[in-house]
Amino acid sequence: MFVTLALLQSKFSSFSSASSLIALPHMPPDKSFGRTNVDLLQGPPLVFLIRVFAGAEEELRTCFLPSLKLFWPATAAWKSAHILLVWDDETKKDHEVADKLEAEGFLDASPRLSMSNAFSPLPHHGWSVFPGKMRHSGYDRQQYANFIADLTVQGAGLTSPFVAFSDSDTVISTPVIPSSMFIMRENGTWIPRVLAYNGRSTWESATVVALGSDFPPPAVFMVVIGFPIIVHSAHLDGLRRHMVRVILKEEASVNNHTSALLAFERAYKTLLERVTLYSQFDIIGAYLWHKHRADYHWIFRDQAKVHHPAFAMRATADPVVLAADDGHGIPWIGLSRHNCHNAVGFQHIVHGPFCVASSWRGNNCTLPPPGNRPTVEDGIMSEQFVDWGDGGAGEIKQPGWQMAWRRHLNLSRELHGAEWAWL
Repeated sequence: MFVTLALLQSKFSSFSSASSLIALPHMPPDKSFGRTNVDLLQGPPLVFLIRVFAGAEEELRTCFLPSLKLFWPATAAWKSAHILLVWDDETKKDHEVADKLEAEGFLDASPRLSMSNAFSPLPHHGWSVFPGKMRHSGYDRQQYANFIADLTVQGAGLTSPFVAFSDSDTVISTPVIPSSMFIMRENGTWIPRVLAYNGRSTWESATVVALGSDFPPPAVFMVVIGFPIIVHSAHLDGLRRHMVRVILKEEASVNNHTSALLAFERAYKTLLERVTLYSQFDIIGAYLWHKHRADYHWIFRDQAKVHHPAFAMRATADPVVLAADDGHGIPWIGLSRHNCHNAVGFQHIVHGPFCVASSWRGNNCTLPPPGNRPTVEDGIMSEQFVDWGDGGAGEIKQPGWQMAWRRHLNLSRELHGAEWAWL
């Protein structure tokens, strides 16, 4: 069925009356969070890459693609944005599903948000590059795709200073405005925000294997609240060369790009043979922190303050890392939620922020606190608004999370009311 924006909006309105309850007295943008007129400016060009396969068809139909139609503005909030769905080139079923989604209008967006399919070939060394020790070979291939995202974008005939990536079962759960993804410097240039936890992970040793002992992980980057992960496209080539240097003890070719990619394939395969648990997000994040720190806006939640139940302790007491938790430039809320697989999950996830904002008084707000805890836990970025407590249950202690949602929703409507007047 052709999914129109009007149809989605009418369905959303039918299971929510929260919008009538979240209006607040006029609240000018909070200058302490860098919000003066920044959201009235155009966000930078961006390619948003999603690695998919035929088995993710229902997720795309009922979760990710509908959420883009609802919450990515069609106005001049962004200079340009392109969603690139990347499929397996050698799989006939992937081609069939991609063609079907396009024929049915799922890739129709707006003049400011275009979408297309791209098909990624197997590495030159085939499936042997993906041993599948962590989960399965397909998971290895999905993680590999983010390391070569810049090459995939180029192969699709696109150019962009920034590339973002996320999982296929991710949902955009609230209006997308520039300050939720980027920070503007005083000179008027945009830099991506990076949000992570200053905590210990079970895969941090793999990050050291990939990058070397001189690039210790400063935080855990594989957290939903940080999605989408945004990087400077030009930085990925250096990351691949660094991994070749550390893992294979050799230099990738500068002049022969095919040779350089073959070297990275061997390095990636060797890494996956040496480790069991790993995260491409953590490897990428740690590399960028040590090599391109000034080109990103870093936000490291201090585990000693927020007490997230998933992390036992800080990753580091480095004063530079701790200083990245000062509250400056932190978006109020996260854009995404994770683990959406069907229409029922989509309604619950997308409805959650409005339930929070309305004190669970909307029509379908059937899960009072702490039943909607994931909405708060995965959605509120600033510790000004949320603290999980230091008890075993990780109870949410800081009550400001509701104000965070209300501020973001009202700011979105104030700046781009024509987009979200239906809320």
